Amino acid sequence: MLNTLDWEKYDEEIFVVINGAAISLEICINSGSGELAQVSVASRGSDVEIWDFIAESDAAAEVGLDIEVISIDGEGVQTNTATAEGEVDANAFQNIGYMDTFNENSDNKLVPIATTYREPMGVYSDQYTDIDQVADGDLVGISTNSASQARELAVLAGAGLITLADDFNPNSGTIDDIADNPLNLEFIEVDELQLARSLPDLNLAVIGNTIALESGLNVTKDAIFVEELDENANGTINVIATAAGNEDDENIQKLSDLYHSEEVQDFITEEFDGTKLEVQVPIEDVWSAE
Repeated sequence: MLNTLDWEKYDEEIFVVINGAAISLEICINSGSGELAQVSVASRGSDVEIWDFIAESDAAAEVGLDIEVISIDGEGVQTNTATAEGEVDANAFQNIGYMDTFNENSDNKLVPIATTYREPMGVYSDQYTDIDQVADGDLVGISTNSASQARELAVLAGAGLITLADDFNPNSGTIDDIADNPLNLEFIEVDELQLARSLPDLNLAVIGNTIALESGLNVTKDAIFVEELDENANGTINVIATAAGNEDDENIQKLSDLYHSEEVQDFITEEFDGTKLEVQVPIEDVWSAE
């Protein structure tokens, strides 16, 4: 049976159940493993495809899980709030930097239980085919979300378009931290989910890979500049997160092994053209609550 979740107190019509009870019941009967423990996982865009694949796999039933996948249609803050307050068991759509920013602004905290992948951001343009074509006074789309905006500015700095202040915070820096803007670029803040759709009205925009994929863009083929991922930049690692206090739950912990199984990784590589780079390291190596 599906959980009845009170989504309206977070944001009306943000979530859509993807993996239904009929699928779960069929797995239960076919596996012969008895009653399965239900775990709900909220995700977004292309990542929903991954978790839907996991939920429907024989492996999920074999470890005793009936995974209910919930698709996010909107800002991630509501999803994090629902997860932190226990309305959702776990979520998988964000990197450590995004989660840390949420925790800084919320009384209810999230804890990552496993790493999943890194994916590069890209600079996209309907007008240009090379980053060197960017011109004086161009309009640049960046996210209104503080964690995403900080990373986007770092991408633009890596492309040589701007210089950031020496004390720039990679998790919360803003356009106010731009120390030098030699091309007099004008920065237009846009809801990150709308950045790809806004490209016709902009000269260029920095877009995260998951959102780009939703819009039919591939960072390795369509971007005019691709972020160079720093293996030491833990904030860019995506994670599975749950409410603080739930991190030792046996069933939630099982999500990590399922995600990193060979079957699932082969699916991710094939479906997303290598744009999601697996990261499988102990969470304590890349994150601390302190």
